[in-house]
Amino acid sequence: MLAWVPIDNDSDFSLENLPYGIFSTETLDRRPGIAIGSYVLDLKVLAQNGVFSTLDGCSSTLEEQTLNGYAALGRSVHRRVRALLQNLLRSDTSLGHILRDNTPLRDQVLIPLEQVEMHMPMAVGDYTDFYTSPHHAKNVCRYLL
Repeated sequence: MLAWVPIDNDSDFSLENLPYGIFSTETLDRRPGIAIGSYVLDLKVLAQNGVFSTLDGCSSTLEEQTLNGYAALGRSVHRRVRALLQNLLRSDTSLGHILRDNTPLRDQVLIPLEQVEMHMPMAVGDYTDFYTSPHHAKNVCRYLL
């Protein structure tokens, strides 16, 4: 798949790898984004512009300051969002009017990586049980005695 967004050959962030994260800039609060080439695509602004409105229930989660709500939606929603994002960013997209050919929106949502600060993507609770199995618990106890 080729993208209309410039992507260096040595970039880890191609259309096949669109990692999610939480970012901010000097003028933007924390929000979800994906890396593409040497940019971050602002998912909050896309959600506010109705880009995800055909995908039930995910728009509001892509406006939050963590990915907890989005993660809770499950794999089927994640796959549909990823497919939509890949379609939006493909050089041969049929959705060019939404982003590629929409200069004001494109300029607003494609932010150079050097302008962003990355944050913890999830809000983690105050307790995590590190015992993963009875075998693990038995081995931990052996070292404590």
